[in-house]
Amino acid sequence: MPIKQREDEGLPEYFATFADMMTLLMTFFVLLFSMSTLDPVKIADMAASMQDNLAGKVKQERVPIKTQSDIRKEVVSAIEQTQMQQYAQVTHSPKGTSITIDSRFAFDVGSAELKTAIYPYK
Repeated sequence: MPIKQREDEGLPEYFATFADMMTLLMTFFVLLFSMSTLDPVKIADMAASMQDNLAGKVKQERVPIKTQSDIRKEVVSAIEQTQMQQYAQVTHSPKGTSITIDSRFAFDVGSAELKTAIYPYK
C-alpha cells in the first residue's frame, strides 16, 4: 500500500476570523479619526514638544500660542481701525478665521491693476 503524503494544511482555522476582526477594528478607528476635528494649536504645541524632546533640549518657557478667538478679535479690531467694515468680512469656522475682502476695494471694474488705496495693506 502506497504511503499517503501529508497535504499542506495551510493557515489555522481561526486565522480568517482573526483577520476579519482586525480589519473591522481598523475600519472602526479610521472612521472615528475621520469624524474628529483636529485643533491646530494643540497639534503645533505637541509637535514643538516632541521636537524638543527628540533634540534633547531642556524644556524652556514658551510664549502661549494665541487662540482662534484671540486672532479673530485682533483681525476685527484691525479692520475697525482702518475703517474697512464695508469692504471686509471676518468669518470663523472650526478650520480657522478667514477674511473676505470685496474686490471693489482693490480693483476697478474690468481691470487687473491694483488701486493705489490697497498699497498700504500689501
